[in-house]
Amino acid sequence: MATILYIEDDPDARRALQVLLEKRGHGVVTASSAEESLEILLSWTPELVVTDLLLPGIDGAELCRLLRRRPETEGLPLILVTGVAPRVGLSFTPSDKQWAPADEILDKKTDMTQLVDLVERLLKRGPSTPENGA
Repeated sequence: MATILYIEDDPDARRALQVLLEKRGHGVVTASSAEESLEILLSWTPELVVTDLLLPGIDGAELCRLLRRRPETEGLPLILVTGVAPRVGLSFTPSDKQWAPADEILDKKTDMTQLVDLVERLLKRGPSTPENGA
């Protein structure tokens, strides 16, 4: 199926989603920081990226902005996952694509199977373009 890069600093959360994606037949490469993921991306380009918002060092929103600026990754489907927004009363709107140019921004409390379903929908859609959402 597809190869996915998943960036999450919590090892338990990282492993849980990795296992679900692999059960659906996807290859998963993981990183615990944006910096580590950027090193990985020097030699390999996944078909989709899932990243946590709050990461040590470069945060997930900045990682999304960096990926959108690189020709090799500008069209990659991106999912930004956060547990912080609901706790502080934030909700994301389409205008937030400037700040966090991900295709989807999800609450970490979203059921993991729904997240995997979203991954598969974005993979079927293909690369992100202004016409289809990014």
